[in-house]
Amino acid sequence: MVLLGLVATVAHLLIVQAFRRASAVILAPFQYLEIMAAVFWGWLVFGDWPEAVTWLGIAIIVAAGLYVFHRERHRALALAEASEPPG
Repeated sequence: MVLLGLVATVAHLLIVQAFRRASAVILAPFQYLEIMAAVFWGWLVFGDWPEAVTWLGIAIIVAAGLYVFHRERHRALALAEASEPPG
């Protein structure tokens, strides 16, 4: 249990450092990998496969993240175009 606590503490500290060094837009896709890894390990270790409602929740989370990514990208492009000098 102590080892598990230490590993979890180090992992969370690394996550904090990642968010200090990079924007959330860059790091967000890794959270989707985390969801898929949890599904994989849950199936491999416990033989547990998510139900349809869980898959729906995963789809909503991923769709929302993709929407935010798309919106922010377009917003950044529009801002960059507006700040370019005419010519």
